Amino acid sequence: MKKYAVILAGGIGSRMNTTVPKQLLEIDGVPILAYSLRKFEEHPQIDGIVLVMHGDYIHEGERIAGELNLQKLLKIIPGGSSRKQSSFNGVAALPEEESFVLIHDAARPFVSDRIISDCCNILETCRAASTVIESSDTVYILEDNGVVNEIPDRSKVVMVQTPQCFHYSVIAEAHRLGAEDPELNFTDDSGMVHHYGLAEVRCVRGELANRKITNPGDLL
Repeated sequence: MKKYAVILAGGIGSRMNTTVPKQLLEIDGVPILAYSLRKFEEHPQIDGIVLVMHGDYIHEGERIAGELNLQKLLKIIPGGSSRKQSSFNGVAALPEEESFVLIHDAARPFVSDRIISDCCNILETCRAASTVIESSDTVYILEDNGVVNEIPDRSKVVMVQTPQCFHYSVIAEAHRLGAEDPELNFTDDSGMVHHYGLAEVRCVRGELANRKITNPGDLL
């Protein structure tokens, strides 16, 4: 079974307060985007990569891909106005064949080889999975007015990371149904699969290091 990675770098990173998207900022002299591209390029189980870039910065994606001399890059395509749309575009750009699809946020530059391997391997026995870590904090569920409504058992709460991984037929169908519900702006792909009841979503053990670069302090 072919295994493809969809790297989402279509956002503008407004919370970073910078003039360029956060995935183009540098960590130790290397663009954030380059870390994820190189990791999936070098992983032996990954057969191809689709990069989803903000339309105004596709040329930057091409420049970084060229500098990395990527051999597995299938195409670079423009993202949409939301993460949901960008993910839809990325999945739609894949070959229309049953395969394993790993969807990863470029803003998580330190995904490990072990996580990628576990995502590929778990799809041998299930059709959808998310990378997660245990919550180290107590979680509140609030009413609309900000009053605490429920305090779930922390042992049953996890924090979701990426990659999220799927059989192609599952995630393609999730996006087909999602396109018919434009008012539902899902923030992750597994949530969409779960919402439409397309597959049981299993869990892959994540890592604290697989953090998302969201705010200026995260660059430190």
